[in-house]
Amino acid sequence: MKNNNARSLKTAALIFIFVLAFSASAAGAPGDEVGPSMFISAEAPSEVTARFGPSVFNTAEKLTGTSTEELSGGMIMFLKNKSTLQQQLCGFVRSSDGKNVVIDGGVEQDAEHLYNVIKENGGYVDAWIITHPQTDHVGGLYAILRDHKNDIDVRNIYYRFFEYEWYEKVDPAEIGMLYHLMQVFAEVSPERLHSDIKRNDVINLSDRLSIRVMNDPKKSEGSFAVNGSGIMYDITVDGKHLVILGDMSEAVGNEHYSEGVLENLTCDYLQMSHHGQNGVGETFYKVCNPVNCIWNTTELIYNAKRGNYMGYLTYLTKEWISKLGVRNNYTTVKDDVVIR
Repeated sequence: MKNNNARSLKTAALIFIFVLAFSASAAGAPGDEVGPSMFISAEAPSEVTARFGPSVFNTAEKLTGTSTEELSGGMIMFLKNKSTLQQQLCGFVRSSDGKNVVIDGGVEQDAEHLYNVIKENGGYVDAWIITHPQTDHVGGLYAILRDHKNDIDVRNIYYRFFEYEWYEKVDPAEIGMLYHLMQVFAEVSPERLHSDIKRNDVINLSDRLSIRVMNDPKKSEGSFAVNGSGIMYDITVDGKHLVILGDMSEAVGNEHYSEGVLENLTCDYLQMSHHGQNGVGETFYKVCNPVNCIWNTTELIYNAKRGNYMGYLTYLTKEWISKLGVRNNYTTVKDDVVIR
């Protein structure tokens, strides 16, 4: 009887904790709100602005993420994961002369979303670039190569991975996706796989679209080792620079910064590292000096309050960005980001 009672009490306690955590994440704690349309209600705008700066609280925050005033004929998209609650990095860039680039590709479960975007833009990808091989980044690529190899023309894939055993050691929970990705890569024509990209390589697709590799990958240790091993890219589309940070970690990002990877960088659009939290540090963002920021993230992460139970540091990143005079903060909180 004691064992049964103990189990019942334990179960009740777990249910209570879950309900409490869900309520906290949905309602938030008063006084930690950040943003114009979703965060002002519990706190006076003047009080919030004093702590986080004005640029996060004016019309510059675009929760729907759509603009038609930026590019002359080209398009930048970041796809919201519309299939699960998981965060992802899935970008699509199209130049005015019809060249297509996919960035990472997002989660496997949302691959049909990406598939439809590619089909609507000709059904081909001139360059598929990968930051690092984690589930929320390359799952979509895996699914499309597996399920749509006959109706999506993936012409080139650019990446640089370490040996399989290193990923197995530092991130065993993610190793399954890398294994499956390598299986479908084995069915791709070798001339389409570019696995040896290096710092300052330039992929010239046309006069309107090019991609510069910003860094060589680095090994590190700890829970953010695979994040820090990623490749960052500087994409020039119709005269605008889109900088891709992937999930770059603060420690390795600082190493890259000290090695000069940000020298002479133009940053019209900046994809926020690690979905806007626990990525690169304040100095890195300051040197990037973005005109616009793109938050490829979820509502749970983007709205995370100080002291949230998941330990998300989004509120801290918002503090840093609010000091930079950013023109627009585009997010995938409500829908795809579409910039034309």
